[in-house]
Amino acid sequence: MASKQVTDRDRSSSQVTATVDANAAEVDQKLRALFTGHVQPTEVMPDFAFVVRLIGRHLSSAADVLNAADLAHEAEIGDDVQPRVERDDSEADLRETTINYRNAISVGYGDVVMRSHGIGSAAPPDPRGLIRYAKDFHSGLIDPHALRLRPRAEASPSTASRSPPSLHPASQGSKPHSNSSPVRPQN
Repeated sequence: MASKQVTDRDRSSSQVTATVDANAAEVDQKLRALFTGHVQPTEVMPDFAFVVRLIGRHLSSAADVLNAADLAHEAEIGDDVQPRVERDDSEADLRETTINYRNAISVGYGDVVMRSHGIGSAAPPDPRGLIRYAKDFHSGLIDPHALRLRPRAEASPSTASRSPPSLHPASQGSKPHSNSSPVRPQN
C-alpha cells in the first residue's frame, strides 16, 4: 500500500503533467512574446512547448521512480513483522516496568527523591526518549553518590508496612527506619 506522502506527490505530479500537456501551446506563445526582443540575430527562438512537455515528462518519470521506491519500501517492511512485534513488546515492557518503579518510589519516597533520580517527570512517549529516561533512572539508583532513598518521614503507621524497602544497595544494612520496628535478638 502506497504511503500518503507518495500518493499526494503522485497526484500533484499527475495534475502538473496534465496541465503542462493541455497548456503547452499557450505557454509557448507567451514565452515567445516575452523573449522576442532578447533573441540575437544569430540565435534561434527555442520551442517552449517542447521544453515544457519535457519538464512534464521528467516530473512524471520522477513520480514513477518514487512510486517504485515506495512499493519496495513496503515490501521490505512487510517481511520484518516479527522483529517489529518484538521491538514493540520490549518497548511496552520497559514502559510498564519504568512506570511501576516510578510509582513505587513516588508513593514511598516522594518528589524530591524522584527528581534526584531522574524520574521527576512522566516517561517520554517516544521509544528512544523512554530508553534514555530508563537509563538515567537506573544510573540514579546505582550511583553511590546519589541521594540515598529513605521512606517518607510522614508515613502513617497504616502505610508504613506498605512502604517499599530502600532501593539503593549502599543503604542496605543501615540502621532501621523510624517507621519500622527494631529487630530483637532471641535469647
